[in-house]
Amino acid sequence: MRLIAAIAAAALLAGFTVQGASACDRGDITILQSNWRVDGRVVRVAGELKNGCATDTAIQLQAIYRKESGEIVHVSDFWPAMTNNIRAGETFGFSTLEPIASQGVAKVDVKVISVRQWSSR
Repeated sequence: MRLIAAIAAAALLAGFTVQGASACDRGDITILQSNWRVDGRVVRVAGELKNGCATDTAIQLQAIYRKESGEIVHVSDFWPAMTNNIRAGETFGFSTLEPIASQGVAKVDVKVISVRQWSSR
């Protein structure tokens, strides 16, 4: 038991995050709204998400761009807060743009694909 406590203390001192059974997962994040528009040569996506995790968390989103037929024309993955964690319980605005307006985009879906915690070093 002392060995486990010593390892945990060393990990904390080294800046590692110890996650237990209550760790955050993708299902704890809610996309509150997501809108898109063509603006010249780019497609702009903007929205808001809520971090429902008990801890500050980094969130990776994916935008899927489709034609009217449902055919995927482009996919982009992005971290709205870059290498920062979003505070627990906080809402956070996001946006991204892609130079694909000429590809006939008719629908954009946004979903959470990953969560993690960036260290505070």
